[in-house]
Amino acid sequence: MKRWPAFFLVLLWSVFSFAQTASDLVELETDALSATAWQDFYRGLEASTRPLALDGRFYFSDASQYSLHSVFCDIGNAEALFNQRRDWKKGNDYSNFRLSVRSSGMEAVIGSYRFRFGRGLILGSGSRAASDSLFGFREPLSPLSYTPLGAGVKLGRGNWRAAVFASGQKREARLSGGLISSLPASRSGQLSSTRENVFGTALGYQAKHWRAGALLYRQNYDKDFTDSALEREIWSGGLCGAFEKGGHSWDAELALVQRDLACLIDWNYRFRSFEQTVSYAHNAQPKQLPYDVSAAVLDKDVGRSELEYGLKVTLPWKTVLQLRYGLNSGSSFTGGTLSRLLAALGYSEKGNYARLSFYGFDSEVIAQADSSYVVSDPRNFRVLFNARYRFRPRFYQQLDCQYSLTDKKDYTKNTYRFSLAFGYQKAGLDLKAGFLSWQSPLTFLAEDADNPEYYSVYGSDDNALFASAAQKFKRWHYSLSAQESLLRSRDFRIFLRLGLNLF
Repeated sequence: MKRWPAFFLVLLWSVFSFAQTASDLVELETDALSATAWQDFYRGLEASTRPLALDGRFYFSDASQYSLHSVFCDIGNAEALFNQRRDWKKGNDYSNFRLSVRSSGMEAVIGSYRFRFGRGLILGSGSRAASDSLFGFREPLSPLSYTPLGAGVKLGRGNWRAAVFASGQKREARLSGGLISSLPASRSGQLSSTRENVFGTALGYQAKHWRAGALLYRQNYDKDFTDSALEREIWSGGLCGAFEKGGHSWDAELALVQRDLACLIDWNYRFRSFEQTVSYAHNAQPKQLPYDVSAAVLDKDVGRSELEYGLKVTLPWKTVLQLRYGLNSGSSFTGGTLSRLLAALGYSEKGNYARLSFYGFDSEVIAQADSSYVVSDPRNFRVLFNARYRFRPRFYQQLDCQYSLTDKKDYTKNTYRFSLAFGYQKAGLDLKAGFLSWQSPLTFLAEDADNPEYYSVYGSDDNALFASAAQKFKRWHYSLSAQESLLRSRDFRIFLRLGLNLF
């Protein structure tokens, strides 16, 4: 009972504070959140002790209705994956598949794949987290997203690694006078197409404390571009390396795309509960991008640089302090160097947790990544708070809040989001229900663990009720979540997932 007064003090105070658990601003992490959601989904399928896993996901709202069906089969050294997505409003179907075979010193894939090299600066997903290997193949993401459709092989002998991959597919394009004006990243079924061909090869050496690799990559199209700055054929090359000793690790990647140079350099030091990181990144990618370049490191614009310092310290009483400070400069910014600061304090113990985060950033950093982000003040602030408290062995309450200050003169132009829920857990069963409220003059993004992509787009002011249920059995599982607006008619969201493990 001694924890109750302290908890309710936090609860009352947090009504005026606000929350998110992401390590960076959600506008800069939407690609990473989506990729994490798919990786978690695949890990769940692969965790099945049975060779065949079936999964169906159904999403219904006033604006969108779609279903996603997945089949995963694991037989010895071979794995097969198939995803099929149907848009019930437009009547479109999209799918991807992946077949992989592994043996001692060899991995081969056929179908939709993602090839990651080094830190993922030109192939993969750009990340500040150092990769644990030189290069490799990863599963595709949503069938709506374009990934190379072809084949690849990775070989290993002793410490040496080698890979080769190739693909060819029809990709949607907007055409003007028979020339490509743009290449959408997602399929719509409404546009013309161009043929895209990919070929690449990589070679590397991986030892106990160090690794190094090289990449050569070619991508071309069967049509010219309307923009003379964009080329029909792209040649890219990369070098990556890492070294670890004691508590120190150095990790870097250097990439050349046509005549533009990019780099990502990182130094990390760990000692017991202390960790710090210094990184520098320069994005020289032109407008015409190779696959899977992520905005998590830098926005997709030529000539932009970022210098960042990160600190993470584990404190007494099971708390963690995190600080990150970044300086961005380069093209497309109207002013000089732009900065952003993250300061977060988190606590976690036996299923209970609390995290308070503060962000201070120049609005242009977000506006470049999210064109709908329109604010009056150049410097923005965001405070976020999320907490969960188990007040009985099987009962808990969860609080998520955020507040964004974008206009100091008119509070109605600022954004807040408040969510309070109560839940029950028992032997694989999780029930939750609560209230959600937000105010915003424009649409905004927020992290959302109940959404299939781990983030949601919220419109102007609204209040809503939501509920969810999830349960796991020996051979099957389900989850169901629903949200209903209290201010708008026909504004609802329903997400259903069913999974089955066979044989």
